[in-house]
This record gives sequence, structure tokens and C-alpha cells, in this order.
Amino acid sequence: EHPIESLDAVASVADVRRARATAADVTVREPVRAYVSRLASYTRKHAQLGASPRGAIALVRAAQVRAVFEGRDYVIPDDIQTEAPTVWSHRVQTDDDDGDAVVARALREVTVE
Repeated sequence: EHPIESLDAVASVADVRRARATAADVTVREPVRAYVSRLASYTRKHAQLGASPRGAIALVRAAQVRAVFEGRDYVIPDDIQTEAPTVWSHRVQTDDDDGDAVVARALREVTVE
């Protein structure tokens, strides 16, 4: 018998659905959305393959979850900055830099307005 067969569930399907709904209800105001768009645009200009629109959506969703973990019902730029390396580094490809470096430069150079 494989060890995975003896694992117990830590959450039910209802728990997961409730968590997803809670995160989806977190507010993301337009200035934060515009910031994500500018970051994604930066990665596309400075890499062979930058963050796609789906990548930008994934970053917003991860930031919403971060906000929930922090006890807020709204996303702040710090949530975006915290999650961007994890969400985007593997999505950004370039010959002379790795994705981590491009994402790090985007976070340094793209201003929060």
C-alpha cells in the first residue's frame, strides 16, 4: 500500500469552495489593477516572454488571498509585490536573465501610483 492511501483530507470540497469565494470577494481597486498591468507590460518589454494577461489575473488572485491572510478585504500594492516573484518568475523567460531578475527589476522600477 502506498503511503498516500492513508492520508486524511484536511479540507472538504465545501471548505475549498468557501475559501475561493472569500478570496474572490476581496476588493481590488483600479489603481492596483493598473499597477499589475504596468508590471506585466514591463516584463513583456524586458523579456522574450513576459507575464501574460492570465499571469496578471493569477497575480491578482494570489494578492487577494494574501489580503485575506492579512485580515483585509482589499488588496494593497504590498500584496502584489509580495506575490509577484512566486507567481511570475517561472512565467518570464529571457536569454540573458532569469525570470526572477526581470520580476525583481519590474518591482523596483515600476512605480505605484
